[in-house]
Amino acid sequence: MPAAMRPVLAIALFTMKAARRDWAVVSIAILAPLAVAAAYLLAMFSFGEKARTVLDMGAATATLAGFLLVSLAASLSIPEDRERRRTQFLLSKPVGRSEYLFGRALGVVGAVTLAGLPAALATIVAHHLAIADDLNRSPAALFSGALWEAWGRPGLGMALSVLAASWLQAACLAAFATASALFVPRAAFLPVAAGGFVLGNLVDFLMASAPDGVPRLVARAAALPIPPLSRIEILGQAVRAHGVPWEALGAASLEALLFCAFALAVASVRLSRMDLE
Repeated sequence: MPAAMRPVLAIALFTMKAARRDWAVVSIAILAPLAVAAAYLLAMFSFGEKARTVLDMGAATATLAGFLLVSLAASLSIPEDRERRRTQFLLSKPVGRSEYLFGRALGVVGAVTLAGLPAALATIVAHHLAIADDLNRSPAALFSGALWEAWGRPGLGMALSVLAASWLQAACLAAFATASALFVPRAAFLPVAAGGFVLGNLVDFLMASAPDGVPRLVARAAALPIPPLSRIEILGQAVRAHGVPWEALGAASLEALLFCAFALAVASVRLSRMDLE
């Protein structure tokens, strides 16, 4: 392992352990798969559209749970460091500002990924069962021959596309929350995170209707400080079609990576100008 990554991973693991001990994070991790199970039961009343309904409600659950988990996990990192003066201690060690911020953001994403894993598995299973119900076949039959190629494999691709979009949202919100925590007091942190989530969804809606090419790039550049959730287009294709083109996920991943780099660079500049005494 490169020496430069050791402090990053140590800070990330510390962040994940702090999130694991928080009762609110654990509660959401338990309630989210139960909400997916409830969505599967409610979808029984949507005749012939059970799979689509499960995927819609599973996507909504993943979106809300992801936002709450990111906000709670991020509130346990930098705001708490500032209150307990851990920031000064960490930066007095051979740990740079970029390593500290990247470790915190990486830890938030890791904590959200682990906490959201039960809900992710529940979404895949519920969607698979819903497809079988729509076709009046047994769930095991979807793994056989042509039926797997026609319904099972595309269904898995649709569910994984929803989860990929939710993970990209978590990464962008983690970077946004990490940067925001250096600009606002802890009392105002959750409202600011909620504002970023709402604005991100609004920009995502506008971007989905923008034409490809230069107009879209200009629109994204104008909204650079707002986290690109890249969800509406991906989720729309996932729910209404069989899978999502890899280029769509690739473009969304690149956009998320650029935003995370921008947010952490702004946070690093802000941290260098703060009075930590």
